[in-house]
Amino acid sequence: MSWQILILISVLADSLGSIFQKIAMKKHHVSEELSMILFQSSGFAIFFCYCLIFHKFNWSAEFALLNTKLVLHYLFSGLLYCVSSFTIFLALKRIDVGIYRILFSSRALVSVLLATFFLNESLNGWQLFGGILLIISILNLFKSKLKKLKHLNSGYFFALLAALCFGIAVVNDKTIIAVNNIYFYLIFGWSLPAIFISILRFPKVRKDLQDSHINSQYLLDLGKFIIFYVISSSTFYEALIRSNNTSIISAINQSSIIFTIIFAFFILKERQELMTKFISLLFTISGLLLLTLPIR
Repeated sequence: MSWQILILISVLADSLGSIFQKIAMKKHHVSEELSMILFQSSGFAIFFCYCLIFHKFNWSAEFALLNTKLVLHYLFSGLLYCVSSFTIFLALKRIDVGIYRILFSSRALVSVLLATFFLNESLNGWQLFGGILLIISILNLFKSKLKKLKHLNSGYFFALLAALCFGIAVVNDKTIIAVNNIYFYLIFGWSLPAIFISILRFPKVRKDLQDSHINSQYLLDLGKFIIFYVISSSTFYEALIRSNNTSIISAINQSSIIFTIIFAFFILKERQELMTKFISLLFTISGLLLLTLPIR
């Protein structure tokens, strides 16, 4: 399968994953902690089986490459993705999925800025301009809310915190995948957040398990967005492996925001503040393209 088909599948699956995640959080009274644990654990199980069946790497060779410093990088990424995943669930319970996706796109700006300072990657004027466009898109979403801060939905801040942690984690990941096979790393990328949230929020998780509202319909809705996210993740990395142009792949991947807003309009009937979303979407896509494409 060509990388073009793979990245298209990834984009559509990512968009649908966000839609079904929103549906699951909106319809069911299951805590964010428990939802996240089920999500991460199920994703880990699917990815683990996928890697075993298709022999994506040599286990003993990958473990032999680990050292104390690399393990600390694994733990740091695991903690960051834990916070990011948890705050995504918190955000989706409080704001429209379209607004969440626009705010969450700021993770690209975080990654580019940190890579410039810590990985000595170059930052040109076009990328700076792209970052400014992303900031404008976020301010546009906040514009109507700033006049009445006491009514500002906390979901906005959770989405931005998720983007911050995710952006930092992506930069940290570069140290890991420079040594280990990316699929070997992704197994831990799916499992560690579930382990961390289980430890950090153990009393709440234990109580939620006792008072759980989990039923077959919830598991069905949960299963939908887990499958879409796993498909999106695996096809994205397969496209990266088969293509020689990482920047183009990353740029195309940003179009998932457009599909998410379109799907949300028809499936979730999210039709509030359409003009505000549209303006922010234009700034976001433009900013992301300038950040990810190799323009000089």
